[in-house]
Amino acid sequence: MRRLALAPCNEFCKNHPVAEPQKSTLECRSSFRSHLFMPLVIIGVGVLFLLQNLGYLDASSILRTWWPSLLIVLGLSMFVNRGAGFFFPSVVLLCGLAVQLSNLELLPGNVWSYLWPALIVLLGLSMLFRRTAGGGPCGKDTLDVSGDKLDVTARFSETVRRVTSGSFSGGNVSCMFGDCTVDLTPARMAGGRATLRVDVKFGHLRLRVPGACRVVVKANATAGEIKHLHSQPAEGTPADVLEVEGDVAFGGLEITP
Repeated sequence: MRRLALAPCNEFCKNHPVAEPQKSTLECRSSFRSHLFMPLVIIGVGVLFLLQNLGYLDASSILRTWWPSLLIVLGLSMFVNRGAGFFFPSVVLLCGLAVQLSNLELLPGNVWSYLWPALIVLLGLSMLFRRTAGGGPCGKDTLDVSGDKLDVTARFSETVRRVTSGSFSGGNVSCMFGDCTVDLTPARMAGGRATLRVDVKFGHLRLRVPGACRVVVKANATAGEIKHLHSQPAEGTPADVLEVEGDVAFGGLEITP
């Protein structure tokens, strides 16, 4: 029988190149729009001062009155881009609208007296929407941490940290006007004990702990709530100990397995 000659693999690959994966049209358009904002702002400011120097208008007066509209456009672009979730774009949009209405004298009184209650409402809505949908916004900050110390700050955002250290010693978690999840289930405590200090204000912290861990809560709640849903190991059973210290004000701390 005659043997069929087979072309070498590299020759085949050269003649039949594999197409590289491409971004979808939606992703390309979204990225394009997100990169347009700052160049258009700079161009617009330059055109205003050019027209002022030509004697057509007063650019300084226009900017003093209408600068909050930039925040409105930025907030809307973040919604269109769909990469920053719900809460932070809403804050930017709300602040822009409030200050703009105040500059136009359509909103009486101090702007802050309207803003801070509205921010609390937005925080509650973002947490409600996320839980109803069974997940978080596509722009949430998620990261695995392998270090022995944890230092997390969540401000007007959703943050998720999964600690995988085999000798975790503790750290600090600050959550203000945001939602934070710290997952300690894969971690092991250094020397069998760790101390985590929390500071929750107008936010929500979800702390997941290993099933064989004993949790000692020393945190104080002021107009806030601490839910301990973790089942403690039986007395006399060897277990790692996690001490939770700090303050919870106008927010919630939830400890779950």
